[in-house]
Amino acid sequence: MLERNVRTMCSVNLRPIGFAPVIQIVFFAIATFSITGCSPSAPKYKVRGTVVYIDDKKPIPGGSIGIEFESIKPPYPRSSGTVEADGIFELSTSERGDGAPEGEHRIRFTGATSIDQPDPQAALAAVMSTQYYEFSTSGLKFDIQANHDNVVNLEVKKPSPGAKPKSGNAPKQAVPRDPSLSPDS
Repeated sequence: MLERNVRTMCSVNLRPIGFAPVIQIVFFAIATFSITGCSPSAPKYKVRGTVVYIDDKKPIPGGSIGIEFESIKPPYPRSSGTVEADGIFELSTSERGDGAPEGEHRIRFTGATSIDQPDPQAALAAVMSTQYYEFSTSGLKFDIQANHDNVVNLEVKKPSPGAKPKSGNAPKQAVPRDPSLSPDS
């Protein structure tokens, strides 16, 4: 009887019920998200660490640098945090400080965007090498273990002088027109 009740709570009848197609799509989306609440989520384990420069072991200037961990196993869950001014970070997945799922993770960094700097890769280039912007090029990995003190000490390269991001992700800035060049004058 209990199994039947659980199956009823977590199942969705997808046959048309006379609503407009848009309503059916919205209903299906809501039902899908509700169903995922019926399955247990993977346990998470606390992860904290520091980020320092390779050459002088000084902490990177934090506060505007994000760090992301991505599991190498499907469904590839991600956890993230902010590197603080002293180079320290703590990971979160669904709640602040809840950690990350067990297993090997790839690591990347991103810079904070602003009106003056809308490109996260360019913002990162001011703090460290842009190789750390992508999971595929960072070369950084960490194995998160269950019931273990997961402390990550990462060393990164400083930015190259005059370094610019490799991709043109930043939107083009509008150049103000000189009114004296107007064809009406």
